[in-house]
Amino acid sequence: MGNISKKDYINLFEFRIMLRKFLSFSEKVAEQEHISPQQHQLLLALKGHPDQEALSITEIAQALLIKHHSAVELVNRFEKSGYVVRERSNLDRRVIHVRIAPKGEQMLEKLSIRHLEELHALKAAFGKINHK
Repeated sequence: MGNISKKDYINLFEFRIMLRKFLSFSEKVAEQEHISPQQHQLLLALKGHPDQEALSITEIAQALLIKHHSAVELVNRFEKSGYVVRERSNLDRRVIHVRIAPKGEQMLEKLSIRHLEELHALKAAFGKINHK
């Protein structure tokens, strides 16, 4: 077998607990703002994508690890609420891109402030794990 120490297992276990706590925190914060965790992830994918400001439905599905038809439904619901907008691609008129709307920008900023605070707290706690 490998050379994995008890400390390594403890670190992995504690890191997994922190990840679960962060995900639980993230879900609760989104729901407090009356959006679903998946809608929050959509906003983050649109704003946080390193290469572009708008994504196709296929790119959204890939980023969120969901089926194409689920991405269509997610965008449909969120567009009706005014958080995202659709626009045709200038390069290929058959392709629809989804862009974050001003209302979505405001929501994402509010959520991101709280998430960054939580990440900083977890980072400090994780630093303690590695030094035990």
